Order: sequence, then C-alpha cells, then structure tokens
Amino acid sequence: MKKVSFLVPAFNHASYVKATLDSIWLDDYPNKEIVIVNDGSSDNTADIIKKWGEEKKWQGIVYRERENRGITRTLNELIEISTGEFIRIFSSDDLLKYGSTQKMVRILESDSSAAAIFGDADVIDGNDVVIHTSMLEMNGANKRRLSNEKCLPQEIVSNWAVSGPVLLIRKEYYKKLGMYDENLLVDDWDMYLRLLCTGGLRYIDDYVASYRIHGGNVSRTRLREK
Repeated sequence: MKKVSFLVPAFNHASYVKATLDSIWLDDYPNKEIVIVNDGSSDNTADIIKKWGEEKKWQGIVYRERENRGITRTLNELIEISTGEFIRIFSSDDLLKYGSTQKMVRILESDSSAAAIFGDADVIDGNDVVIHTSMLEMNGANKRRLSNEKCLPQEIVSNWAVSGPVLLIRKEYYKKLGMYDENLLVDDWDMYLRLLCTGGLRYIDDYVASYRIHGGNVSRTRLREK
C-alpha cells in the first residue's frame, strides 16, 4: 500500500499530544510516517514529543520545532516535509480511529478520479468522554445529503460543518490546487471547495477520528458566518 503521511501541528497540548501520537502509532496501516512540527509551544509539549520519539526508536518519525508561526503556515510546512502519497492531518489533541486509514485508502485506490475522502468523528472532551456522537451533526450537517454524490457539493458550499482530522487527500492535489491559504479564517473550507471543483471529493459514512473540544481550543468551523 502507498505511504500515508500523518501530519501533526503541535501547539500547547502537553496534556493530549502523547495520546494523539499513540493513536497514530498503534493504527494498523502498515506504510506510514509521522511528521510533527512544534509551533512554538510554551508548555512542555516539546519534551513530551521528544521523549515519545526516543522511546519508539523508529525512523518514520520526523520532528521539527521552531518559533510560533500559526496553524496555516505550519500545515503548509508539514505538507512540504512529508513524503507520503496520501496525507492525513491531526491536531495534537485529536485521536485516530483504529483501522480508518485502511478503509479510506482502499476507497481512493479503487477510484482513480477521487482526490480526497472525508468521514465523521465523534466529539470528546478533555477527559476522553464522548460528548457528541457526530461532529458533522453537531455542526449542523445533513449526513444523508453528504452521502448522496449529487447533493454533496451543495452541502459543502452552503452548510459547512466539517471539523477535525477526517480528511485523507492525495498529496499531488496540493500541487495541483495550491496549499492552504494563510489569509483565510477557515482555510480548510477553502480547500474542500477547491477539491469539489475537481469532482473528486468523496464522503465515507463512518467514524474516522475523535475530535476533541476543551477549554484551550476553538473550532474555526463555527466562524463560517463571519
């Protein structure tokens, strides 16, 4: 199977980053790398990541740290560093659902016209307690319409509701479509719109991650009106 690059922009998530990395490490996808950029964390996030990497002793872990540059610039840097044919992006407080990457890669591999695929996530709090069974429904999505290939474009355009690490994308499409726009409030919505224009955006009605909500983060999806 082709390589998947799991990209982790880390910022002040000392309480959660180890669990995030463990969820990626323990996943059953066999050909992967984990690329981490510490975006100027002021807590001990860096120490936790370094210790975790030292314990794993695996060449597939790439780690960089530097001053704070913000999430979008960090995402673009991570994409440039990555070497996989497919990319999944994880905030340093979210969790991967075991086996989800295998399912998503198989769908893209069986459909040469597909550029990317996204799914749903359950929503957890700072103590790993599920507070909502569906991130998409929590944000107002109509999952029936997302599952309909004809309705999906209108749902993404008019009712943006996607948060968290639910997208798997072919890396080549960043070259075709451009990187994340650092001037936008909701840069991921912009990327989904660009993917729609290719006709290659797919949806899987399955839970592919756990999206964490706690006192230290804010969902940019909820800025859609602004």
